[in-house]
Amino acid sequence: MGHHHRHPSFFFGLLLVLLGIFWLLDNLNYIDFWHVLDKWWPVLLILLGLDFLIRYNRRWTMPEHHTPPDTSGSGADGPTTPSPSGKKWAFERTNVFGDLTLSFANKPFDGGSVSNVFGDIEIDLRDAVMQPGESVLSVSGVFGDIDIIGLKGIPISVRGNVVFGDIRVFEEKRSGISNQIVNETPGYAQAVSKVRIYASQVFGEVRIR
Repeated sequence: MGHHHRHPSFFFGLLLVLLGIFWLLDNLNYIDFWHVLDKWWPVLLILLGLDFLIRYNRRWTMPEHHTPPDTSGSGADGPTTPSPSGKKWAFERTNVFGDLTLSFANKPFDGGSVSNVFGDIEIDLRDAVMQPGESVLSVSGVFGDIDIIGLKGIPISVRGNVVFGDIRVFEEKRSGISNQIVNETPGYAQAVSKVRIYASQVFGEVRIR
């Protein structure tokens, strides 16, 4: 039986940072820590709730049995870094505030990992140089939209999930709460170059086109 290791989440780390800052300011007599906590404690519930939604969303979108390819290349001007599975992404981008825009025009694309908290994610694969084999792309966000473009004519397998918002994969669209789309182009298994996409968003829209 395999053992699953849980790593501290972003929101748990943010919670510790905020509590530490408020406690320090209280010790320096700038604020009354307990007065602030009494007024703003619902924020703690919001952070814990968001953490739960993200964990649930990612658990559905990216099955535990799948691991990204082991590659030592680089893409989109980024270094190779370890993925949660222990293997390596071709590239990895993590952002907290602001939009992320990645273009692979005339660049090799071999998959990667992109995540954002507050902001949109746009990944442009038009004129990308697709590598042989299966390239795995994992994209996740909390507040904002995910837009992956330039996929027409490329064999893809998609697992997408949005908790609150819309999701569109080519011509298929779903709206409302907790929407899921699983789609695979004909001939995907036999394709020489192909892209497997895991896309998850809590609040916003996912567009794959």
